Amino acid sequence: MYDASGKEVSEVYSGAMVSGVTEYSLPVSELTSGTYTVRIEVGGQSPVVKSIVVKK
Repeated sequence: MYDASGKEVSEVYSGAMVSGVTEYSLPVSELTSGTYTVRIEVGGQSPVVKSIVVKK
């Protein structure tokens, strides 16, 4: 997970996984409000997902 400046702020998971559907909760308690990018490596591809954290 990377912040808007491209700095890595969290690593949600690292390692091999079995095939199938997997869910992960993003650890946001230590983050400030803002836009973050989550990069997922799957089968040699790296799709990117934008996430917005809003703290009240």
